[in-house]
Amino acid sequence: MKRLVPLVFCIALAAPALAQPVDPAEGARELERLARAAREASAELSFEAFRDQTLYVEETGKYYVNGDTPIRNEKLLREFWEQNVRSEPPQGEDGTPEFTVMSVGGLDQIWSVADRHRLTYCVSHAFGSRHALVVGDMQAAIAAWEAVADIDFIYVAAEDDDCNNGNDRVMFDVRPVNAGGQFLAAAFFPNDPRSDRSVVIDPSSFQLDPNGNLTLRGILRHELGHTVGGRHEHTRPEAGVCFEDSDWRGVTDYDAFSVMHYPQCNGMGDWSLTLTAMDKSGVACLYGAATGFQIDTSICMPAGGAPVPVIESFGPFQIAQGAMQMVMQAPVVPGSRFRAEMTGSGDPDLYVKLDGPALVSSYDCRPYTAGADETCDFEVPAGRSLVSVAVHGYEAGEFSVTVTSTQP
Repeated sequence: MKRLVPLVFCIALAAPALAQPVDPAEGARELERLARAAREASAELSFEAFRDQTLYVEETGKYYVNGDTPIRNEKLLREFWEQNVRSEPPQGEDGTPEFTVMSVGGLDQIWSVADRHRLTYCVSHAFGSRHALVVGDMQAAIAAWEAVADIDFIYVAAEDDDCNNGNDRVMFDVRPVNAGGQFLAAAFFPNDPRSDRSVVIDPSSFQLDPNGNLTLRGILRHELGHTVGGRHEHTRPEAGVCFEDSDWRGVTDYDAFSVMHYPQCNGMGDWSLTLTAMDKSGVACLYGAATGFQIDTSICMPAGGAPVPVIESFGPFQIAQGAMQMVMQAPVVPGSRFRAEMTGSGDPDLYVKLDGPALVSSYDCRPYTAGADETCDFEVPAGRSLVSVAVHGYEAGEFSVTVTSTQP
């Protein structure tokens, strides 16, 4: 089943057309006008009508909005509708520095120190005669990110025969999908669960103009940018045309040439989708610099390190539908690892907040999946010193929470 979304804040990659750049102030005004017009056009849509007109791909089990942005379940799609269709989404800050990283609350969604050096993947043999092409272009696209950031992708060819989102022997899979040409490819963010960590490639990615700048290798460079936490550069107001939501944080200055910026979203790139100097320093500031790469500190400053944890268990607890229960609150060391893992039954939701109470309306991590098995796992940012954990009963249930943290 495939559905098309009527509310489009961004055009998909599949139709290259360069737009003229605009200045940030003009872009912000145009962005506001376009977003308001889109919301007004869809204002009468119920959630059910919006859901039924949104692209859904059975092979991935996900909805897709804004070109290649996946929404992994109906709960999150409803939230997107409430915050971006029925209501006016909060705007990003003008002038915020920008290599754009996925951020929820104040928390960057990037790979942990333990995981960033073991980003294992497979490439499905379902690509048939194109398998070797995908393997080669994946390795070339990966090389561009590994050359600048302290991350390691590892190709596990032995898993290619069982390369799907149910294979826990790799961190993610690369496989074909038939999206009907609605997107060229789509990926995931580091905070997604394993079942949602796939790079999927539509057949249209193999039908590009051989004389054009847009290539499968460039598309994969863009999608791999998502897998390390990069958001579309055009989410920010300076882009002037395309906008998705406010779950992002700037790392470098706004970059209209960025590999994460679609040229038709007032980008200035040429569809080759290569990493710019700002992309390179931006991702290196998040993960540390790769050997031989020097971060340009006039662009951004690198983040700090991470020490050793203790484990505490809470529960089991019963929770009613609509109830909110505080689980724990404790000081934490900036730069340390924090992990809260919930198990149980029913549909409770895990909420974690830094430097404040965890609330339904205020959180830094909320997996928001169907069921009770949820995890928040992140490095405590600099300047943060307190964490609170709470659970909300989306539906009634029972839960236990195990917390791993470093306290001063």
